[in-house]
Amino acid sequence: MGPELRPNDPPEDILATPTIVLAIRLKRGVPLTADSLFAFSQVSLLQTALALQGMGAKVEVVPIWA
Repeated sequence: MGPELRPNDPPEDILATPTIVLAIRLKRGVPLTADSLFAFSQVSLLQTALALQGMGAKVEVVPIWA
């Protein structure tokens, strides 16, 4: 049996709370910060994250470097 991915979360929490991962493409070496996004992207990301959290999901944002 392999390592557990989320060892600190009880199984019922993992199943009850979905995690949505939003990936943002950036130039290589550019850190993912609010300053690295256009203003429209900042607003869209915030509205999307708030809507998903309002539906009970956890939201994580990760970079994809090109």
